[in-house]
Amino acid sequence: MPRGIVVSAASLLFILLLYFSSLFSGLSESALDVFFHLRGSVKIKPSIAIVGIDDQSLQRLGPWPFSRATHAQLLKKLSKARVLGLDILFSEAGSEDAVLNRSLAQDPPVVLAIAHGYSNLLQGPTAGLKNYSGIGHIETLLGSKGVVRKVQLVQEGGIAALSVVMLESAGHHPDVSNISVPQLINYYGPEFTFPYYSYVDVLEGKYPDDFFKDRLVLVGAQALGLGDVHVTPFVQRHPMPGVEIQATILNNLLDNSFLKAPWALSPLITAFFFSLSLFLWPVSSEKRNLVVNLSSCLLLLLGAFWLFQRNIFFEPLRPIIFLFASYLLHLVLQGLGVTRELMTEISVLDTRLENGLHELYTHVPSQLRQRETHPGAGRWLTGGLRRHLLRMHHGIQGLELQNRFIHHLLREEVAPLILWELDDGKVILANAMFRDFWQFHENDTELPDLQTFLKFLTERQLKGTENSSIPSILKTESLEQWTFDISLSRNHRIHYFQVNMHHVDEPFSSFSGVLVNVADITEVRELERMKSDLIGTVSHELRLPLTTILGYSEMLSDMLDDETGEFALEICAQATRLNALIENFLDIAKIENNRDSVRKLPLDLIVVLEDSVNAVTPLAGKKNITLQLDTPQKISPILGDEPLLLQAIVNLLDNAIKFSPADTTVAIDLIEGKRTMSLTITDQGPGIAEEDRILIFEKFNRGSRGNSEDGFGLGLNLVRQVIAGHGGSVQVKPNDGQVGSGTTFSITLPKDIEGSR
Repeated sequence: MPRGIVVSAASLLFILLLYFSSLFSGLSESALDVFFHLRGSVKIKPSIAIVGIDDQSLQRLGPWPFSRATHAQLLKKLSKARVLGLDILFSEAGSEDAVLNRSLAQDPPVVLAIAHGYSNLLQGPTAGLKNYSGIGHIETLLGSKGVVRKVQLVQEGGIAALSVVMLESAGHHPDVSNISVPQLINYYGPEFTFPYYSYVDVLEGKYPDDFFKDRLVLVGAQALGLGDVHVTPFVQRHPMPGVEIQATILNNLLDNSFLKAPWALSPLITAFFFSLSLFLWPVSSEKRNLVVNLSSCLLLLLGAFWLFQRNIFFEPLRPIIFLFASYLLHLVLQGLGVTRELMTEISVLDTRLENGLHELYTHVPSQLRQRETHPGAGRWLTGGLRRHLLRMHHGIQGLELQNRFIHHLLREEVAPLILWELDDGKVILANAMFRDFWQFHENDTELPDLQTFLKFLTERQLKGTENSSIPSILKTESLEQWTFDISLSRNHRIHYFQVNMHHVDEPFSSFSGVLVNVADITEVRELERMKSDLIGTVSHELRLPLTTILGYSEMLSDMLDDETGEFALEICAQATRLNALIENFLDIAKIENNRDSVRKLPLDLIVVLEDSVNAVTPLAGKKNITLQLDTPQKISPILGDEPLLLQAIVNLLDNAIKFSPADTTVAIDLIEGKRTMSLTITDQGPGIAEEDRILIFEKFNRGSRGNSEDGFGLGLNLVRQVIAGHGGSVQVKPNDGQVGSGTTFSITLPKDIEGSR
């Protein structure tokens, strides 16, 4: 409960600060515009028509303004209309005022427009015009970005809007009781939603006499050149003519469809979210909290849109922002609490692990102590968590070292050993442990010859560690040692063995043979699997809160543009970096644990290179770096995993761009050989020191220049794992053989993965 009170109080303070800023007005208007577009165009009253002064009328009748006599002729053509509204200012006297005045005295009633000028002086009809039925203002109220949003139906001094006076002249009694509150205009669609009739066509009698009978007719500027255009929420190609905005207001009055904004609904919804932070979040799971929050937001948006379709505008962003802000703060406080508990538990585990290492060894091996001070080890972590993971890794290494010590040193004399003559493959020597091993697993008392044993290895070799041909390795003259990992089923359990094969050459006796010793490495395999499972589990468990933090921070960064928005952007950036680290962790662990994760499908390496260049082009553009891709027009397809190769090449290009100065070139060259594809990526950066060229491919190691650029030291390790999984190799060397002249990464890939093993 105390945490809920802190979260809610801080969120309320945040929402109050935003409420009194200009941000909310813009958000509210943006929500209104979205609702307009979602609703789309709606039907309008057929009784309203617009006679527009369009480009055609200007071409045929001459430049604006038209003569008063011309307007008088138009009034005669509209004599059967119910009422006319002239969205035209007649504030200056003219020589033909008498002609227009006589037409105003006839049916139908005519309402003239008035408006305030730049000096705030009211510009009404000239004194020579007296026979009109009324005057009304044509002024509207602007929102942000100059969008026409509202209208004051009755201004100070009792001046009513043009549409109000038109309805009163037509015998209607519009509701203007709430004259002190500007009305929110309910637009029916984009420009030209109302029917337009050309001024000159009406003047020339192209419409029947009864065409405008009993209709409410507005006359005003339609051509863009006349300047009477305004921005509305529905603006598409052009702003909306002012006369159509007057028609919209007139239709709103006829339908009583001005948008209403209930002031009490937003505080009620906010209070509901406040109750969630007090009573639900502290006691519920984050998965359930997330479902409730998202469902509430969805229902809120659907309800707001449902109300909008009934001419009620409820702005939903304030409660939603309050929900996001309070939930994000709740997650931060909860994360701090979990971190505190985690550090306490880590302290206990560290003590137990340290004691366990000292129980295992009389003196902790120096290799383990050196690992702790390795310059790149655990750089992405700090404090107790880093020390704990390092010690846990030391413990696993210690157990692995103990296992090898027991099997290869203390019990070497009883390990399964066998020696064959190389020429005929007959058994020369075999100890009792090998006889027991073979009889137990093959149920055969006869010892195998060399070819039978090689077949045994081939059938049981672990996936992902196969060599091209086990029998063919015996023909390799330079062979000193060859290692195979096999799996055998015993007592309904899988056991793993490491088979070490050596050439034994005795120059004095001209003897040439093959020596094999077999070691049980089941425990090592299981420990490695446990380590991988632990890393995978931790990485996956981090994803849910990380995804939530990233999602909400991205939404907040889009909504906010002040200093708070910068905080949200920083949260988003750091969450993105952590998410990239987790993805790299999982990719590397997947390849390390199972080489079969590298899919063997035909692919075009040129397409992969082009996609890689496209992926890093924006980053190169920021530094004006030229990406020079040189490939043959067509190459043979290879077998491989396109997404993994794409990621590996993108990692290399990303490094080349990061460490290259601006206005330089990164060259990518592809050469097809008889059995391999050779790819080189050359930059003009500072180069890599000789002592760093091997270390940079290790996890969390970025060489002596590791602090100059952002990163975790996992990118090049992933490159090595991917290329090795494809049966290839990757090398790095300085350009021209000198550090400081740039770096070249060389990748060699077999054209046939199966044939390369």
